[in-house]
Amino acid sequence: MRISRDWLRDVCKIGKGASCCRYVGVGEQGFRCLKGTNLQSLLDKKAADKEIVAQSDNCAGLARAN
Repeated sequence: MRISRDWLRDVCKIGKGASCCRYVGVGEQGFRCLKGTNLQSLLDKKAADKEIVAQSDNCAGLARAN
C-alpha cells in the first residue's frame, strides 16, 4: 500500500530515527507500507537485533488503518 506524504510525516515519523516505523519501504513507485507483507517478520527480526535504525511499530498497518 502506497504511503502519502502526510502519513509518512505524522504516523510513520520518517526521518525520526528509532521513532520511525520499521515497516516503511521505498521503491520505484515511492514509499510503501510493508506491514502485513512477507517482509514483516524479517523487519521484526532486524529491529529486535538492532540491525536497522527504525524501531517503531506505529500503526495497525496502512491497509488496515484506512
